[in-house]
Amino acid sequence: MKNIIELNNKDAKAFFLKSSSYCKLELPQYYKFENVLKGVGKKMGKNSLPHFFATNRTKSKSFRPQDFDEVNYMFLNNKDGKYAWRPFQLIHPAIYVSLVKTITQKSNWDLIVNRFAMLHSNPKIRCLSMPMLSEDRRHDQVSSILNWWENVEQKSIELALEYSQVVHLDVTDCYSTIYTHSISWALHTKAVAKPNENKKSLLGNIVHEHFQWMSNGKANGIPQGSALMDFIAEIVLGYADEQLGQFLDANGITDYQILRYRDDYRIFTNSNKESDAIIKFVSECLAELGMRLNAQKTVISNDVIRTSIKEDKFFWLLHKNYSIQLDKQLLIIYNLSEKYPNSGSLVKALNAFYRRLLKVVKTPKNINCLASITVEIVSKNPRVYPVASAILGQLLTLQNDDQDKLEHSIMSKLSSLQNNGHLQVWLQRMSLKKPLQMVYSEPLCKVVENPFSKIWESSWLNAEMKQLIEKNPIVDLEALGKMDETISPKEINMFEY
Repeated sequence: MKNIIELNNKDAKAFFLKSSSYCKLELPQYYKFENVLKGVGKKMGKNSLPHFFATNRTKSKSFRPQDFDEVNYMFLNNKDGKYAWRPFQLIHPAIYVSLVKTITQKSNWDLIVNRFAMLHSNPKIRCLSMPMLSEDRRHDQVSSILNWWENVEQKSIELALEYSQVVHLDVTDCYSTIYTHSISWALHTKAVAKPNENKKSLLGNIVHEHFQWMSNGKANGIPQGSALMDFIAEIVLGYADEQLGQFLDANGITDYQILRYRDDYRIFTNSNKESDAIIKFVSECLAELGMRLNAQKTVISNDVIRTSIKEDKFFWLLHKNYSIQLDKQLLIIYNLSEKYPNSGSLVKALNAFYRRLLKVVKTPKNINCLASITVEIVSKNPRVYPVASAILGQLLTLQNDDQDKLEHSIMSKLSSLQNNGHLQVWLQRMSLKKPLQMVYSEPLCKVVENPFSKIWESSWLNAEMKQLIEKNPIVDLEALGKMDETISPKEINMFEY
């Protein structure tokens, strides 16, 4: 696997324009964004995006995207099954392609790569969350997950040989609080960027303008949901790393090691005094960029090995059992979901259960119990929507008697969940060959029913570019027609490839 900054500008551009880079949210395989992105890029050519702004004839000037609402498509996803909502966004294709073209222009890309070399020059502060490119058939996100295991968890365990204490820090709502002017500070240094805030040719200012286009002119927050946004977040967080290293050097603190994976910090020290000082400096560096630490997620521990592995992983290693009856296995998974909601281990456990369920031929006697437990897990764990939809679909297939009654009970419970658009997407996939008793209100579902349904607000574009986007479907109808009734494990588990 390759780090994104190891690529040349052309390969980096190709990486960012992949469908899986544009949208990291788990969607059925028939959603494909490459065609609309390539179409926009071809149409744009060497022109800048304002060349395609529509003319406002009443004011004799061009429309601006920041004067329109819902330029990006926002998709609310629940973080904890309760009250914490995370907005994922599908960035307007014209703005997204324009931003990709801007940062991957050779001179700009060279500037960014050279700047990252400086931001990452302190060997005691390691960034381990740069977007990764798979060099084989595996999904790029698999490379990122393997990178987490090899360079974060395993490295953390190794550091127990050198350090007696570890501090875990987390940034509160990182992406939504990033001050977009700080992108320019990170790229050019604050000394250069501040006096040149109005210089339109400065790369940082051009990037900042793109964010204003997609967010009603606001200067706070970047969208979440794409590899491009992860990359830009790393520019700002890398700048915070650089500032932190300078603070620590100036105060004579040298006995430490910091591993940062996006907005999560692991700080290894040998004394409370050094830990407290580093926490203070991290807070100050982040505050300058409009961010703050989540006090509730701050953990200080002298058990470096134990806290290096996520608690849900430890729990599942001790409790998993694939040889017992299906209902007992699912009850153990239910217990896991109650102790560690929305965890990676929960997704892994349900995937294993689904693979086992696919081998069942006869209708289980307790099939309604299996459905009830699965629905209960779904209602509190949005992260499991894809695999849970697959499980429910298979249970309905196995139910020979009163299938309509079971389906009605499942749909009644699931339709009552708030902001369940992502779940609707997967229930629609589950029911392609056997329609459910459900009306889909989610716009991404309507695109499957009518490929030319509107997703993005494009009234600020001229007629030609607007029509290109609206007439370029994001659903691959050929792939849609080839979908099997049963959801394949490969569709919901990237490690199956």
